[in-house]
Amino acid sequence: MTLQAADTILHAFDGGPSDGSFPVGDIVASGSSLFGITNTGGASDAGSIYRLSDGGEALQILHSFSAGSNPSGSLTLGGTTLYGMTNAANGFGEIFKIGTDGGAYTAIHHFVGGSGDGRDPLGSLLLVGSTLYGMTQHGGANGAGAIFSLNVDGTGFSLLHSFGGADGANPQGALVLSGSTLYGMTTSGGTTNGGVVFQMTLDGSGFGVLHSFAGGTDGTSPQGSLLVDGSTLYGTTASGGALGAGTVFALETSGGNYAVLHDFGGGVNDGSLPTGSLTQMGAGLYGTTQTGGASDAGTVFEIGVDGTGFGLLHSFAGGTADGASPQGSLVFGNGQFYGTTAGGGSAANNGTVFAVAVPEPNVIGLMIVAAALLGVGWRRRLALSAS
Repeated sequence: MTLQAADTILHAFDGGPSDGSFPVGDIVASGSSLFGITNTGGASDAGSIYRLSDGGEALQILHSFSAGSNPSGSLTLGGTTLYGMTNAANGFGEIFKIGTDGGAYTAIHHFVGGSGDGRDPLGSLLLVGSTLYGMTQHGGANGAGAIFSLNVDGTGFSLLHSFGGADGANPQGALVLSGSTLYGMTTSGGTTNGGVVFQMTLDGSGFGVLHSFAGGTDGTSPQGSLLVDGSTLYGTTASGGALGAGTVFALETSGGNYAVLHDFGGGVNDGSLPTGSLTQMGAGLYGTTQTGGASDAGTVFEIGVDGTGFGLLHSFAGGTADGASPQGSLVFGNGQFYGTTAGGGSAANNGTVFAVAVPEPNVIGLMIVAAALLGVGWRRRLALSAS
Protein backbone atom coordinates (compact mmCIF):
# COMPACT_ATOMS: atom_id res chain seq x y z
CA MET A 1 0.00 0.00 0.00
CA THR A 2 1.28 3.45 -0.92
CA LEU A 3 2.15 5.79 1.93
CA GLN A 4 -0.56 8.44 1.90
CA ALA A 5 0.28 12.12 1.81
CA ALA A 6 -1.53 15.24 2.96
CA ASP A 7 -3.03 17.50 0.35
CA THR A 8 -2.80 21.27 0.23
CA ILE A 9 -6.04 23.23 0.00
CA LEU A 10 -5.33 26.04 -2.46
CA HIS A 11 -8.83 27.47 -2.24
CA ALA A 12 -12.00 26.69 -0.30
CA PHE A 13 -15.09 27.97 -2.07
CA ASP A 14 -17.57 30.05 -0.06
CA GLY A 15 -20.10 30.85 -2.76
CA GLY A 16 -21.57 34.31 -3.16
CA PRO A 17 -21.10 36.84 -5.98
CA SER A 18 -17.32 37.09 -5.61
CA ASP A 19 -16.65 33.35 -5.40
CA GLY A 20 -17.91 30.12 -6.86
CA SER A 21 -19.24 26.98 -5.24
CA PHE A 22 -19.29 23.28 -6.14
CA PRO A 23 -16.47 23.15 -8.71
CA VAL A 24 -16.94 20.74 -11.61
CA GLY A 25 -14.63 19.16 -14.17
CA ASP A 26 -10.87 19.43 -14.37
CA ILE A 27 -8.42 22.19 -13.59
CA VAL A 28 -6.66 23.78 -16.58
CA ALA A 29 -3.06 24.77 -15.81
CA SER A 30 -1.30 27.46 -17.81
CA GLY A 31 1.93 29.01 -16.57
CA SER A 32 1.35 29.89 -12.92
CA SER A 33 -2.44 30.08 -13.32
CA LEU A 34 -5.15 27.50 -12.72
CA PHE A 35 -8.52 27.87 -14.43
CA GLY A 36 -11.77 26.11 -13.64
CA ILE A 37 -15.57 26.18 -13.52
CA THR A 38 -18.06 26.08 -10.67
CA ASN A 39 -21.63 24.84 -11.00
CA THR A 40 -23.08 27.47 -8.68
CA GLY A 41 -21.93 30.70 -7.06
CA GLY A 42 -21.01 33.88 -8.86
CA ALA A 43 -23.20 36.95 -9.32
CA SER A 44 -26.33 34.98 -10.28
CA ASP A 45 -25.54 31.83 -8.27
CA ALA A 46 -25.52 29.99 -11.60
CA GLY A 47 -21.82 29.14 -11.80
CA SER A 48 -18.57 30.91 -12.57
CA ILE A 49 -15.26 30.70 -14.41
CA TYR A 50 -12.33 31.38 -12.10
CA ARG A 51 -8.59 31.87 -12.20
CA LEU A 52 -6.33 30.99 -9.29
CA SER A 53 -2.57 31.11 -8.88
CA ASP A 54 -0.91 27.72 -8.49
CA GLY A 55 0.09 28.78 -5.00
CA GLY A 56 -3.52 29.39 -4.05
CA GLU A 57 -3.41 33.18 -3.96
CA ALA A 58 -5.85 35.67 -5.41
CA LEU A 59 -8.83 33.81 -6.83
CA GLN A 60 -10.44 35.94 -9.55
CA ILE A 61 -13.88 35.44 -11.04
CA LEU A 62 -13.48 35.83 -14.80
CA HIS A 63 -17.15 35.32 -15.61
CA SER A 64 -20.42 34.77 -13.75
CA PHE A 65 -22.95 32.74 -15.70
CA SER A 66 -26.50 33.96 -16.12
CA ALA A 67 -29.38 32.38 -14.23
CA GLY A 68 -30.12 28.84 -15.36
CA SER A 69 -26.68 28.09 -16.83
CA ASN A 70 -25.08 25.92 -14.12
CA PRO A 71 -22.22 24.52 -16.24
CA SER A 72 -20.80 21.02 -16.04
CA GLY A 73 -17.62 19.73 -17.65
CA SER A 74 -14.17 21.25 -18.01
CA LEU A 75 -12.55 24.15 -19.80
CA THR A 76 -10.33 23.63 -22.86
CA LEU A 77 -7.39 25.95 -23.47
CA GLY A 78 -6.29 27.14 -26.90
CA GLY A 79 -3.63 29.87 -26.80
CA THR A 80 -5.13 32.63 -24.68
CA THR A 81 -8.72 31.45 -25.14
CA LEU A 82 -10.76 29.11 -22.96
CA TYR A 83 -13.62 27.07 -24.45
CA GLY A 84 -16.39 25.29 -22.58
CA MET A 85 -20.06 24.31 -22.47
CA THR A 86 -23.06 24.83 -20.24
CA ASN A 87 -25.77 22.21 -20.13
CA ALA A 88 -28.75 24.40 -19.20
CA ALA A 89 -28.23 27.85 -20.73
CA ASN A 90 -31.08 28.86 -23.04
CA GLY A 91 -32.83 25.60 -22.23
CA PHE A 92 -30.56 23.18 -24.09
CA GLY A 93 -27.03 24.42 -23.41
CA GLU A 94 -24.39 26.41 -25.25
CA ILE A 95 -20.74 26.44 -26.30
CA PHE A 96 -18.75 29.49 -25.20
CA LYS A 97 -15.30 31.03 -25.38
CA ILE A 98 -13.58 33.57 -23.14
CA GLY A 99 -10.09 35.07 -22.92
CA THR A 100 -7.81 33.90 -20.14
CA ASP A 101 -7.91 37.49 -18.89
CA GLY A 102 -11.69 37.29 -18.54
CA GLY A 103 -12.38 39.38 -21.63
CA ALA A 104 -14.75 38.84 -24.55
CA TYR A 105 -17.06 36.12 -23.25
CA THR A 106 -19.00 34.90 -26.30
CA ALA A 107 -21.56 32.15 -26.82
CA ILE A 108 -20.57 30.61 -30.16
CA HIS A 109 -23.31 27.97 -30.40
CA HIS A 110 -26.72 27.51 -28.79
CA PHE A 111 -27.96 23.92 -28.78
CA VAL A 112 -31.55 23.49 -29.94
CA GLY A 113 -31.97 19.72 -29.78
CA GLY A 114 -33.88 17.79 -32.39
CA SER A 115 -32.51 15.56 -35.13
CA GLY A 116 -30.04 18.13 -36.44
CA ASP A 117 -28.47 19.27 -33.18
CA GLY A 118 -27.53 18.04 -29.74
CA ARG A 119 -28.68 19.18 -26.31
CA ASP A 120 -27.61 18.97 -22.65
CA PRO A 121 -23.81 18.65 -22.94
CA LEU A 122 -22.22 17.36 -19.73
CA GLY A 123 -18.68 16.79 -20.96
CA SER A 124 -15.79 18.83 -22.35
CA LEU A 125 -14.48 19.94 -25.72
CA LEU A 126 -11.49 18.69 -27.70
CA LEU A 127 -9.59 21.30 -29.73
CA VAL A 128 -7.92 20.06 -32.94
CA GLY A 129 -6.39 22.91 -34.93
CA SER A 130 -9.21 25.44 -35.24
CA THR A 131 -12.01 22.90 -34.76
CA LEU A 132 -13.80 21.91 -31.56
CA TYR A 133 -15.18 18.39 -31.12
CA GLY A 134 -17.61 17.41 -28.41
CA MET A 135 -20.62 15.35 -27.36
CA THR A 136 -24.08 16.00 -25.98
CA GLN A 137 -26.01 13.76 -23.62
CA HIS A 138 -29.26 14.10 -25.54
CA GLY A 139 -30.46 15.25 -28.94
CA GLY A 140 -29.46 13.96 -32.33
CA ALA A 141 -31.57 11.86 -34.66
CA ASN A 142 -32.48 9.34 -31.96
CA GLY A 143 -32.53 11.57 -28.88
CA ALA A 144 -29.72 9.54 -27.27
CA GLY A 145 -26.92 12.06 -27.74
CA ALA A 146 -24.60 13.17 -30.50
CA ILE A 147 -21.02 13.90 -31.55
CA PHE A 148 -20.46 17.30 -33.18
CA SER A 149 -17.77 19.57 -34.56
CA LEU A 150 -17.63 23.37 -34.65
CA ASN A 151 -15.10 25.96 -35.77
CA VAL A 152 -13.69 28.10 -32.97
CA ASP A 153 -15.38 31.19 -34.45
CA GLY A 154 -18.78 29.51 -34.13
CA THR A 155 -19.23 28.64 -37.80
CA GLY A 156 -19.46 25.24 -39.45
CA PHE A 157 -21.47 23.32 -36.86
CA SER A 158 -21.78 19.70 -37.99
CA LEU A 159 -23.48 16.71 -36.40
CA LEU A 160 -21.02 13.85 -36.97
CA HIS A 161 -22.87 10.99 -35.29
CA SER A 162 -26.20 10.42 -33.57
CA PHE A 163 -26.23 7.69 -30.93
CA GLY A 164 -29.06 5.21 -31.13
CA GLY A 165 -28.77 2.81 -28.20
CA ALA A 166 -27.04 -0.24 -29.66
CA ASP A 167 -24.05 1.93 -30.55
CA GLY A 168 -24.10 3.76 -27.20
CA ALA A 169 -26.20 6.46 -25.57
CA ASN A 170 -25.90 9.49 -23.31
CA PRO A 171 -22.18 10.35 -23.37
CA GLN A 172 -20.84 12.53 -20.53
CA GLY A 173 -17.06 12.73 -21.02
CA ALA A 174 -14.81 14.12 -23.73
CA LEU A 175 -13.31 12.73 -26.91
CA VAL A 176 -9.61 11.93 -27.20
CA LEU A 177 -7.55 11.90 -30.40
CA SER A 178 -4.86 9.52 -31.62
CA GLY A 179 -3.67 10.16 -35.15
CA SER A 180 -6.84 10.87 -37.08
CA THR A 181 -9.07 8.70 -34.88
CA LEU A 182 -11.34 9.90 -32.09
CA TYR A 183 -12.11 7.64 -29.13
CA GLY A 184 -14.83 8.08 -26.53
CA MET A 185 -17.33 6.44 -24.20
CA THR A 186 -21.04 6.56 -23.46
CA THR A 187 -22.61 5.98 -20.06
CA SER A 188 -25.37 3.74 -21.38
CA GLY A 189 -26.40 1.91 -24.52
CA GLY A 190 -24.58 -1.02 -26.06
CA THR A 191 -25.57 -4.68 -25.88
CA THR A 192 -26.57 -4.59 -22.18
CA ASN A 193 -27.12 -0.83 -21.72
CA GLY A 194 -23.94 -0.52 -19.67
CA GLY A 195 -22.20 1.90 -22.01
CA VAL A 196 -19.61 1.49 -24.75
CA VAL A 197 -16.12 2.44 -25.91
CA PHE A 198 -16.23 3.68 -29.51
CA GLN A 199 -14.01 5.04 -32.26
CA MET A 200 -14.63 7.42 -35.16
CA THR A 201 -12.56 9.43 -37.63
CA LEU A 202 -12.44 13.22 -37.53
CA ASP A 203 -14.88 13.55 -40.42
CA GLY A 204 -17.48 11.34 -38.74
CA SER A 205 -16.85 8.21 -40.78
CA GLY A 206 -15.67 4.83 -39.53
CA PHE A 207 -17.78 4.77 -36.37
CA GLY A 208 -17.45 1.49 -34.51
CA VAL A 209 -18.02 0.05 -31.04
CA LEU A 210 -14.82 -1.37 -29.55
CA HIS A 211 -16.35 -2.68 -26.31
CA SER A 212 -19.82 -2.92 -24.75
CA PHE A 213 -19.75 -2.95 -20.97
CA ALA A 214 -21.62 -5.90 -19.52
CA GLY A 215 -21.70 -5.18 -15.79
CA GLY A 216 -20.95 -7.93 -13.30
CA THR A 217 -17.23 -8.66 -13.33
CA ASP A 218 -17.01 -6.23 -16.21
CA GLY A 219 -17.50 -2.53 -15.54
CA THR A 220 -20.55 -0.46 -16.34
CA SER A 221 -21.45 3.21 -16.72
CA PRO A 222 -18.18 4.96 -17.66
CA GLN A 223 -18.49 8.70 -17.01
CA GLY A 224 -15.04 10.15 -17.63
CA SER A 225 -12.83 10.22 -20.71
CA LEU A 226 -10.34 7.74 -22.11
CA LEU A 227 -6.57 7.99 -21.86
CA VAL A 228 -4.71 6.81 -24.97
CA ASP A 229 -1.11 5.57 -24.78
CA GLY A 230 0.18 4.13 -28.02
CA SER A 231 -2.17 1.33 -28.96
CA THR A 232 -3.80 1.06 -25.52
CA LEU A 233 -6.82 2.86 -24.10
CA TYR A 234 -7.27 3.26 -20.35
CA GLY A 235 -10.39 4.34 -18.50
CA THR A 236 -12.66 3.86 -15.50
CA THR A 237 -16.23 2.78 -14.95
CA ALA A 238 -18.31 4.27 -12.14
CA SER A 239 -19.86 0.92 -11.19
CA GLY A 240 -19.61 -2.76 -11.93
CA GLY A 241 -16.54 -4.90 -11.50
CA ALA A 242 -16.08 -7.85 -9.16
CA LEU A 243 -16.83 -5.72 -6.09
CA GLY A 244 -19.51 -3.53 -7.64
CA ALA A 245 -17.81 -0.19 -6.97
CA GLY A 246 -16.23 0.53 -10.35
CA THR A 247 -13.11 -0.44 -12.27
CA VAL A 248 -9.94 0.67 -13.98
CA PHE A 249 -9.69 -1.01 -17.38
CA ALA A 250 -7.40 -1.32 -20.40
CA LEU A 251 -8.36 -1.98 -24.01
CA GLU A 252 -6.38 -2.08 -27.23
CA THR A 253 -7.34 0.49 -29.87
CA SER A 254 -8.24 -2.43 -32.12
CA GLY A 255 -10.90 -3.47 -29.61
CA GLY A 256 -9.00 -6.54 -28.43
CA ASN A 257 -7.59 -7.61 -25.08
CA TYR A 258 -10.04 -5.86 -22.80
CA ALA A 259 -8.88 -6.28 -19.19
CA VAL A 260 -9.95 -5.04 -15.79
CA LEU A 261 -6.83 -3.71 -14.05
CA HIS A 262 -8.48 -2.97 -10.71
CA ASP A 263 -11.82 -3.65 -9.04
CA PHE A 264 -12.75 -0.89 -6.62
CA GLY A 265 -14.25 -2.07 -3.37
CA GLY A 266 -14.32 0.95 -1.07
CA GLY A 267 -13.11 0.75 2.51
CA VAL A 268 -10.11 2.31 4.20
CA ASN A 269 -7.51 1.19 1.65
CA ASP A 270 -9.51 1.48 -1.55
CA GLY A 271 -11.73 3.92 -3.40
CA SER A 272 -15.16 3.59 -4.97
CA LEU A 273 -17.19 5.41 -7.60
CA PRO A 274 -14.53 6.75 -10.00
CA THR A 275 -16.18 9.31 -12.28
CA GLY A 276 -13.18 11.25 -13.59
CA SER A 277 -10.49 10.37 -16.10
CA LEU A 278 -7.02 8.91 -15.63
CA THR A 279 -3.75 10.84 -15.80
CA GLN A 280 -0.52 9.09 -16.82
CA MET A 281 3.02 9.71 -15.64
CA GLY A 282 5.55 7.20 -16.91
CA ALA A 283 4.32 3.72 -16.02
CA GLY A 284 1.77 5.02 -13.53
CA LEU A 285 -1.92 5.89 -13.87
CA TYR A 286 -3.47 8.34 -11.40
CA GLY A 287 -7.08 9.20 -10.70
CA THR A 288 -9.75 9.99 -8.12
CA THR A 289 -12.81 8.33 -6.64
CA GLN A 290 -15.79 10.14 -5.16
CA THR A 291 -16.11 7.81 -2.18
CA GLY A 292 -14.01 5.28 -0.30
CA GLY A 293 -10.83 5.85 1.66
CA ALA A 294 -10.35 6.35 5.38
CA SER A 295 -13.31 8.73 5.77
CA ASP A 296 -15.37 7.48 2.81
CA ALA A 297 -14.98 10.99 1.35
CA GLY A 298 -13.03 9.99 -1.75
CA THR A 299 -9.46 9.26 -2.72
CA VAL A 300 -6.52 9.98 -5.01
CA PHE A 301 -5.12 6.66 -6.24
CA GLU A 302 -2.27 5.30 -8.32
CA ILE A 303 -1.88 2.06 -10.28
CA GLY A 304 0.62 0.71 -12.78
CA VAL A 305 -0.33 0.49 -16.44
CA ASP A 306 -0.24 -3.30 -16.07
CA GLY A 307 -2.56 -3.29 -13.05
CA THR A 308 0.08 -3.76 -10.35
CA GLY A 309 1.04 -1.39 -7.57
CA PHE A 310 -2.40 -0.05 -6.64
CA GLY A 311 -2.35 2.34 -3.68
CA LEU A 312 -3.91 5.48 -2.28
CA LEU A 313 -2.00 8.76 -2.40
CA HIS A 314 -4.61 10.56 -0.34
CA SER A 315 -7.88 9.89 1.47
CA PHE A 316 -10.08 12.95 1.72
CA ALA A 317 -11.51 13.75 5.16
CA GLY A 318 -13.97 16.55 4.44
CA GLY A 319 -14.74 19.22 7.01
CA THR A 320 -12.96 22.57 7.19
CA ALA A 321 -9.47 21.11 6.82
CA ASP A 322 -9.90 18.98 3.71
CA GLY A 323 -12.00 18.49 0.60
CA ALA A 324 -14.51 15.73 -0.04
CA SER A 325 -15.93 13.99 -3.12
CA PRO A 326 -13.45 14.70 -5.93
CA GLN A 327 -15.24 14.45 -9.26
CA GLY A 328 -12.78 15.61 -11.90
CA SER A 329 -9.41 14.40 -13.09
CA LEU A 330 -5.91 15.22 -11.92
CA VAL A 331 -3.74 17.72 -13.77
CA PHE A 332 0.05 17.74 -13.37
CA GLY A 333 2.10 20.89 -12.89
CA ASN A 334 5.10 22.05 -10.82
CA GLY A 335 5.65 18.60 -9.34
CA GLN A 336 2.07 18.34 -8.08
CA PHE A 337 -1.32 17.02 -9.09
CA TYR A 338 -4.09 19.61 -9.04
CA GLY A 339 -7.76 18.78 -8.73
CA THR A 340 -11.11 19.82 -7.29
CA THR A 341 -13.58 18.44 -4.79
CA ALA A 342 -17.31 19.08 -4.79
CA GLY A 343 -17.51 19.31 -1.01
CA GLY A 344 -15.51 20.11 2.10
CA GLY A 345 -12.97 22.87 2.59
CA SER A 346 -14.98 25.17 4.86
CA ALA A 347 -18.08 25.31 6.99
CA ALA A 348 -19.99 26.11 3.81
CA ASN A 349 -18.98 22.70 2.38
CA ASN A 350 -18.78 24.21 -1.12
CA GLY A 351 -15.70 22.39 -2.39
CA THR A 352 -12.01 23.03 -2.92
CA VAL A 353 -9.10 23.31 -5.30
CA PHE A 354 -6.33 21.06 -3.97
CA ALA A 355 -2.79 19.94 -4.71
CA VAL A 356 -1.19 16.57 -3.90
CA ALA A 357 2.51 15.88 -4.26
CA VAL A 358 3.49 13.45 -7.01
CA PRO A 359 5.09 10.30 -5.56
CA GLU A 360 8.77 9.54 -5.97
CA PRO A 361 9.57 8.53 -9.57
CA ASN A 362 10.17 4.94 -10.57
CA VAL A 363 8.31 3.43 -7.61
CA ILE A 364 5.52 2.09 -9.78
CA GLY A 365 8.03 1.17 -12.47
CA LEU A 366 9.93 -1.00 -10.00
CA MET A 367 6.67 -2.66 -8.96
CA ILE A 368 5.86 -3.45 -12.59
CA VAL A 369 9.31 -4.97 -13.18
CA ALA A 370 8.94 -7.10 -10.05
CA ALA A 371 5.48 -8.23 -11.14
CA ALA A 372 6.74 -9.14 -14.59
CA LEU A 373 9.49 -11.27 -13.07
CA LEU A 374 6.85 -13.07 -11.01
CA GLY A 375 4.66 -13.61 -14.05
CA VAL A 376 1.72 -11.52 -12.88
CA GLY A 377 0.02 -8.45 -14.24
CA TRP A 378 -2.90 -7.41 -16.34
CA ARG A 379 -2.33 -9.95 -19.12
CA ARG A 380 -3.42 -12.66 -16.73
CA ARG A 381 -6.86 -11.09 -16.86
CA LEU A 382 -7.43 -11.21 -20.58
CA ALA A 383 -10.22 -13.73 -20.19
CA LEU A 384 -12.49 -10.70 -20.18
CA SER A 385 -11.44 -9.84 -23.74
CA ALA A 386 -14.32 -11.89 -25.09
CA SER A 387 -16.79 -9.50 -23.44
